[in-house]
Amino acid sequence: MSVPASANFCVSVAYPRTEKTFDMAYYVANHMPLCQKHWPQVLGWNVVEYAEGPNAVLTSIYFGSKETFDAAIASEATPTIMADLPNYTDAQPVLAGGAIKARS
Repeated sequence: MSVPASANFCVSVAYPRTEKTFDMAYYVANHMPLCQKHWPQVLGWNVVEYAEGPNAVLTSIYFGSKETFDAAIASEATPTIMADLPNYTDAQPVLAGGAIKARS
């Protein structure tokens, strides 16, 4: 997926490469749609699975601004989304967010 033109903020969710489990089929078919359903601020997302390197999976979630991301995280739906993690992994995700400065 390309970065939506209206997206000005991206949150990267990295799942470190470990011996932990990660159910990619569940993640893509259930968890990410759950995020989009409960966080209407999400403009789009993509998931990359790496064959090597420090991260096994990296997800980019796009928002219109940091403020819309903050509103999503502060919403009543966030505990529901976070409670879904054990359904696809026992790894601890690492989040980082930042302003989108360029796109093509």
